[in-house]
Amino acid sequence: MTNKVTAFDGATGENFGCSVDFIDANNVVIGAEKHKVSGSKKGAAYLFEYDSGTSQWVKNTVTDQIIATDGASYDFYGASVSGDGDNIITGAYRSDPSGMSAAGAGYIYDISASILPVELVSFEAELVDKQVYLTWATASEHNNDGFIVQRSEDGFNWEDLGWVDGMGDSDKLVEYAYTDRHPNSNTNYYRLNQIDYDGKNEYSDIVSIFIKIQSDFTIFPNPTSDYIHLAHSFDFEDVKSIQLFDVMGRQVKKFSLSNGALSVANIPPGCYYLVLNIGGEMLHKSIQIE
Repeated sequence: MTNKVTAFDGATGENFGCSVDFIDANNVVIGAEKHKVSGSKKGAAYLFEYDSGTSQWVKNTVTDQIIATDGASYDFYGASVSGDGDNIITGAYRSDPSGMSAAGAGYIYDISASILPVELVSFEAELVDKQVYLTWATASEHNNDGFIVQRSEDGFNWEDLGWVDGMGDSDKLVEYAYTDRHPNSNTNYYRLNQIDYDGKNEYSDIVSIFIKIQSDFTIFPNPTSDYIHLAHSFDFEDVKSIQLFDVMGRQVKKFSLSNGALSVANIPPGCYYLVLNIGGEMLHKSIQIE
């Protein structure tokens, strides 16, 4: 199969195709040594990429043309081009560097510097049935391994919640979602840590959502002399501490975080308060030990 590409802004006598080279298997650079820039024939280089969907070569979706920032008429920029991975070298053999007539120059262009690894167009948080539903979308992706979803209680200290695979390379809209099934009771801050295949990362903007979780629990049996059980409306994974206090406010016992029976054996008879920390919310119930 033979494909033919032409300059998308070409004109008569610009010599498009005077030099060509592959950057990689899916990208090519083509010179046009007499391309007009601002009315002068300074020259240019064009970048094309292979579209597997149409089996055609199309202009690069990120950078489609490069020119000399200090170019002058008849520099013949683009008379020679060479590409290798992220770098493109373009020759301008009639350039006048430092006032030296036609001494020539070469320009090295880092194409990766102009490529956004991920163009994030939205990132939102929504409360659905006491869970936070996170959604985001990208307009384009390059070298995108995926996203680490992170949460914070204060906007400064972050914890990793989960991983969502990226598309790698894409020039189409891609939508993603992640559900935080155990948000904190209060303000929850979220961000995305986008990771490239080469390990480089970039953080998204922060979104936040306030949650007031109505939590409650009961103790049984009450009174008791050995063990107590909890009946609760919250997710036990949200429990940060369980403590027993006497009527003077002194801590008598701190229980291990267990959803099973809690032992109160060997605690002197009397009235006490069982206090639970549920995602920062303090709940307490009185208990009579016999």
